[in-house]
Amino acid sequence: MKIKKTGNDSHIPNNLPHRPSTLVNREGESLPTATQHMDGERAEKLEHAIANYEQALQVYARESSPVEWANTESNLGNAYAERIRGERAENLERAIAHYEQALQVYTRASFPAQWAATLNNLAAAYAQRIRGERAENLERAIAHYEQALAASTNIGDLYSSARASYNLGLAHYKRCTKSTQLRTLALM
Repeated sequence: MKIKKTGNDSHIPNNLPHRPSTLVNREGESLPTATQHMDGERAEKLEHAIANYEQALQVYARESSPVEWANTESNLGNAYAERIRGERAENLERAIAHYEQALQVYTRASFPAQWAATLNNLAAAYAQRIRGERAENLERAIAHYEQALAASTNIGDLYSSARASYNLGLAHYKRCTKSTQLRTLALM
């Protein structure tokens, strides 16, 4: 392996494939990086989490254990939202469905903190949603973020209020950015 000696990059071999962080063996073949290994571990852990939550739902029925059921549904939503394996669009649809299930128990009146947190997660899923109309998904995300912000503020949860406010700002920015892009295309 030859070392290119220029400035601060003298430690970077000059025959690496495009990224200095790529490791190669003696034959010049790329080796998995620590990040790729961690992604593999994370993917496996998420698959285990999904399987365990689904197994828990065999015991936790909405009628007999509503809080445990809603918590498990919400956690399944989180796992699907972060899932690495499978089709991203389908994972987000599943996340949305599980969050909506949890919201059947986590109501604003009965569980305001859980309701706000689940709405925030549902909004994030809509903001990332691939299926459906992009503008409609973004409007749903904004509406859910606004509800989560109001509920978090009402119960005095500053961290959740800040998170919902930040996410709401991002959603408004995405809406503004998309609108600007569309106007630019119309002028072309």
